[in-house]
Amino acid sequence: MKEIFEKIATTLNLNLEDVLNQFNLTLESKPEEFKKALGVYSIFETKDKHEEYINKVLKSKEQQISQLQEIDKENKQALEMLKNENELINQKQTETINKLNQLIKSEWQNLGIKRDFEKSGFDLANLDLSNIKQSLLNFAENEGYAINKPQGLNHNQDTTPILTKQGFKNVNGAITKE
Repeated sequence: MKEIFEKIATTLNLNLEDVLNQFNLTLESKPEEFKKALGVYSIFETKDKHEEYINKVLKSKEQQISQLQEIDKENKQALEMLKNENELINQKQTETINKLNQLIKSEWQNLGIKRDFEKSGFDLANLDLSNIKQSLLNFAENEGYAINKPQGLNHNQDTTPILTKQGFKNVNGAITKE
């Protein structure tokens, strides 16, 4: 820093001690004190020191950029992985809902509800999975849909077992010859 103040002194036609006194400095003052006295952020005695400082700052910034690029790359990979997982989950959810709809539609038809299932507006959120049949019956009843009752046995039909017609009879669950 001494060289800077010598340059100031020669430029102003003063001696070095007068310049140092004007800035309240001595030759033993630290570089930070010189910068503070001159009111500057940084000061370099030579071009080489300035170049060294700039290279150091650039190297630091390049390292930061490299680290940020690596983080960006990792984030993109993680995002892609999450997108793939989300797509698989959505596919499985769609498959599960389709299977559930098929099961419900099958049960709907087995119950003999006259209205078409697709037109019924049934909401899966109202389904009691522990008792699908009862949920569907309750829904049909609440909506006023007609339900085909299962046909009972026709009492006019011959209910005699085939075995008894062929010379066998059923006695308390045991089959015997007549």
